Amino acid sequence: MANRSQLHRIILLPVMLLSMTGLLSAQSSPSNDSVRYRFGIYFNLDSRSESLDLPIPEYSSFCGTLQDGSGSSWNVGGLLDVGVLPWLTLGGRLGFSRASGEMRHAGDPFPLRGETNEVITGRVDQVIDYQNTGIEAVVSCLVPFAMRLRGSIGLGAWFRLFSEEAHREVAVLPSTLLLSNSQRELDLRSGGLFAYRPVVPLANVGLHYDLPIGAGSYLSLEPRLTFPLLDRTTSGSWWTLRLGIGGSIRFGISGDRPDEPPIQPVDTTPQRLPVLIADVLTDPQVVTVEITEYDSTEALPLLNKVFFEENSSDIPKHYHLLSISETAQFSTAQLNGPTLEVYRDLLNVVGLRMSRLPNATLRITGHRNGRESVQGLALARAEAVKDYLVNTWEIFPERITVEDGKLPPEPAPERSEEGLRENAHVSLEPDNPNVMLPVLRKYIQRIATPPSVRFYPKAIAEAGVIDWQLDIEGNEGIWKSIAGTGRLPDSIRWDWTSDSGTLPTIPIELSYRLTVRDSLLQESATPTRLIDVRLNTIQDRLENRVNDTVIESYSLLLFDYDSPEVSLFDRGLIRAIAGRVRQGANVRFTGYTDSLGDARRNNELALQRAEEAAKIFRAAAPKGVNIMINDQGGERERFPFNTPEGRSYNRTVVIEVRMLAEGS
Repeated sequence: MANRSQLHRIILLPVMLLSMTGLLSAQSSPSNDSVRYRFGIYFNLDSRSESLDLPIPEYSSFCGTLQDGSGSSWNVGGLLDVGVLPWLTLGGRLGFSRASGEMRHAGDPFPLRGETNEVITGRVDQVIDYQNTGIEAVVSCLVPFAMRLRGSIGLGAWFRLFSEEAHREVAVLPSTLLLSNSQRELDLRSGGLFAYRPVVPLANVGLHYDLPIGAGSYLSLEPRLTFPLLDRTTSGSWWTLRLGIGGSIRFGISGDRPDEPPIQPVDTTPQRLPVLIADVLTDPQVVTVEITEYDSTEALPLLNKVFFEENSSDIPKHYHLLSISETAQFSTAQLNGPTLEVYRDLLNVVGLRMSRLPNATLRITGHRNGRESVQGLALARAEAVKDYLVNTWEIFPERITVEDGKLPPEPAPERSEEGLRENAHVSLEPDNPNVMLPVLRKYIQRIATPPSVRFYPKAIAEAGVIDWQLDIEGNEGIWKSIAGTGRLPDSIRWDWTSDSGTLPTIPIELSYRLTVRDSLLQESATPTRLIDVRLNTIQDRLENRVNDTVIESYSLLLFDYDSPEVSLFDRGLIRAIAGRVRQGANVRFTGYTDSLGDARRNNELALQRAEEAAKIFRAAAPKGVNIMINDQGGERERFPFNTPEGRSYNRTVVIEVRMLAEGS
């Protein structure tokens, strides 16, 4: 190791002296340099990182493989550069290379007795010291980045001349551990241990910083990364990554360089840049928003169907299935997620309510689609649901009956994959309606007034707009960012939500600014303009004794495909909702459909569903209740259209009730 450090000092000394010489004599490269050929010498000093999976030859396989290593190397030789084009030089290098280092396998810990007879951990590592000598040849392409800085990429090969390795064991733990020779290290063998490839192809990339030291001659500083393209050995894996620093001295030989274009005189006349001015208008002109909090109750319906994969009777994994031990902690109060997440717990809600209603019974009917051919598949699906309720929720099997329903009585059209998937299901029909009651969720709803603001972006851009960005900034950075490419849109609608989709919940200062960029990469931004944000919280209204409003939302009605008919179960729910409202309440009915079928028919169907539900509600509601039918529902994707449960939940009527809170 001492010899290696001494060698590094010997090599670094001329590098430092040559660098100082180049810096002292540095001068600008002549613009009319006609030198085409340069020759010289180069030297490199590398740090080596070994990536290994290399068995130790002719040694016990229980000792494992060499896994990591490190070392250093140096090489020195001659070079020849040939100018091919004004911007391209081909360089060739041939030199002598010498590498040394060590590779190590960390031994497995083993127990042994200490000096006081206690059990301690011992470890012995296997170490291979190596020395490799060879010839290295590389051909590179060099391209200038700046007047003195060039980049290079090259391919070459390392030709092995001779190599030598020494294998030793090293005691690592404990510090008092001695090997069989009563020393901490034990030399085992030396010589040629590995089967090397005679030639290893390699590649490198590097930088060259050229310092002129005379006419056509340069001293170059050269950081370089070199990596092999093949393993160094024919058995096992041995890859070496070399990161080095070096230099070269190159002397010019006169010769004809490729013709360079004549230097054109520089036009120093000031050029007028294209005009770029951004502006943005708003409607309303003064941007003000009031965020009002309401106590809200949402009724999340339970779809009484479990959908199955084609030709399968296994309950799909996206349904939440519990173990017996987990049922004790399950409660509908913990189902506070979105509608489809609540639906994933359908079987657990049914199991919980069946266990609390000991007299309730349940009929489970299995169905299949017209393409499924597995014998008894519909009945097997029903049995799978029953088994879960019996084995996990411990419902007496006598309370559950299963039936083979084959195709559903009112199947979805099977002209598409969506219809086929929808018909492959199991339906749950309890005799007690309380088993399938909706899950109630109480939360604070925030509503913005007005519901949105519209921006009208403008720009005078003589060079054309390539991209734009409207930023709404909050107290701690960007609240919402809307961006696009190409020409500005006629208008931009914003609903006050952040990039995460939320309305402000605490006092916040918002402002907006439009930035545009043209084809010359010039930027122009409007002045920052404030948005007046007012929060009207429940707490504020209670403290100031202002009339408070509560909002209740019910998505209770789940319709059959292409049907506006309200089921008997949902008729009872509508009458129950009507019994809760008070005089002066405002009730809005909005109908929705799925994506199957004709869009015009779907819009008509959505309106029919809302009208049917409103008719039942009107007959049961007290006088003085304002009822409105919203025609803006239709084929809107409230839930994903690409799943059967999502399409089923879209066949609904949403009933929204707004009324004064009790005591207001």
